Amino acid sequence: MLKDLDIHVSPLRAKDDYDTSYILSLILDIGEEMLTCGAEINRVEDSIYRMLTAYGYRKVNVFSIPEFISVSIVDHDGEIITQSRRIYKFSNDFYRLEQLNEMSRQICAKKPNVANLWSHLEMIESVPYAQSTAFLAFAHFLGGSCFSIFLGGDLGDGFAAGCVALIFLLMGRISKVQNLNKIFYTALSALLGGLAAIIFGHIGIGQHVDKVMIGDIMLLIPGMALTTAIRDMLCGDLMAGLFRALESIMVAGAIALGYAIPIYLLGGML
Repeated sequence: MLKDLDIHVSPLRAKDDYDTSYILSLILDIGEEMLTCGAEINRVEDSIYRMLTAYGYRKVNVFSIPEFISVSIVDHDGEIITQSRRIYKFSNDFYRLEQLNEMSRQICAKKPNVANLWSHLEMIESVPYAQSTAFLAFAHFLGGSCFSIFLGGDLGDGFAAGCVALIFLLMGRISKVQNLNKIFYTALSALLGGLAAIIFGHIGIGQHVDKVMIGDIMLLIPGMALTTAIRDMLCGDLMAGLFRALESIMVAGAIALGYAIPIYLLGGML
């Protein structure tokens, strides 16, 4: 529980628990981490609002889109304080998101000591990704294989699609390290995936190159992002929904371009 944490607090953060800028910065950091881990826009806005009102701030305005959060509050002296965060990285780390959601509920219910909150947030941020590399490799291989077979391929096509899917896992790791643009990363992954599928077809592993490609394309399609975009728009977050929808369309175009290049150059579908 948050109240039981007893972790050393950095001297730079050893401030008065009732310093408004300090509390706002902390809660905004929690919201930033939630958005980075894949939380919905309305969940992030609602969590920030509830945490700030739990500490007694009544005039709270929160605005968020997938890459930006801004919060404006009126403190107990009537002064308006505004802080913002620019979001540069995204993931779907639902284990860490679950910890952040529990932390926000604890804040709303118990209003714990702010120094302990900093320590707890740092502890959550330091938690490594919940799934091992071996598990992710197995999941990618299984996903690519099953999609290929389900869409009409044979066992050889499924094996080839599974091997190509491992390229996507490798590209995902490189993308996180190099902080690559998502659209560029998707186009490059599709390009390498298309080349690998054609090579597998030429050496006799995966006789139906189209089935191999289709199985792997299913792994790149931004289905969750598009679904979230529709959900945001239905919930009234039109700007956030439009941003996500536009990103999904551009990612889909990057997939098409990435696969079209090797098909055009090497004739892998002919």
